Amino acid sequence: MIKVNKDFNNPPQELLNCAEKNKEYLLEAKEAKPYCYKKSKIELEKLYHKKCAYCETKYTEFVRIEHYRPKSVYYWLAYEWSNLLPTCEKCNNAKGNKFPIMKKQTIDVKKSDLKKLNEAEKPYLVNPEIDNPEEYFYFNEKTGEIKSKNERAEVTINTCQLNRTDFIIARQKQYNETKKNIGILYISKKNKTKDEINYILKSVLNKSKPENEYSAFHNQIWNNFEEIIVPHFKDKKLKDFVLTEYKLLKKKINKSK
Repeated sequence: MIKVNKDFNNPPQELLNCAEKNKEYLLEAKEAKPYCYKKSKIELEKLYHKKCAYCETKYTEFVRIEHYRPKSVYYWLAYEWSNLLPTCEKCNNAKGNKFPIMKKQTIDVKKSDLKKLNEAEKPYLVNPEIDNPEEYFYFNEKTGEIKSKNERAEVTINTCQLNRTDFIIARQKQYNETKKNIGILYISKKNKTKDEINYILKSVLNKSKPENEYSAFHNQIWNNFEEIIVPHFKDKKLKDFVLTEYKLLKKKINKSK
């Protein structure tokens, strides 16, 4: 899961029009019209780079519109832009209508804005558009498992089943590919130039970009390169050289931000 900046005050016009047109039906039938989300799907795919908001898997099929607060319960939020997330089918099915909260104060939830609603309910589920996922999750890079830093993270992992076997295998595979590149570098260390080493370093860095699958996992590897990857180098001279190049590249990137 990665942090996503969505402008809650700038929803797709189609969504606004549909909400206005179907307002009475929504309140009476407590049911949303599925055709209202066509433009929202396109906008969400852009924001999330066609990745699931929860597990960061690229869609194998079409995106599912996930209601952070389930529309079966919070039906009046069915067309609320701040309540819509793109998800894969597996996360969508796992979460379903679940929405555990820490407490429930006595307020008129139907008339409360998002901030007041969150304060009153204190949701357990981490929301990538409101929360910073890095404060809640970390990875065991060797096993591919996502780990929790606190109770909210643990509830989110269990609710959305973020440690499903296929996700763990996918993350393990990518970590092993990174180690393989390092292994190739080690085996032919005498023939490697500075440019070639930087190419391998950048391949690790590129995987951490938001548009790539499991970028949060790769971002952890990149930011902890010294602890996670460098120990794989047994030759001290090569280890020191790679570490130096890593620090220079990281410094250059930080300066450009």
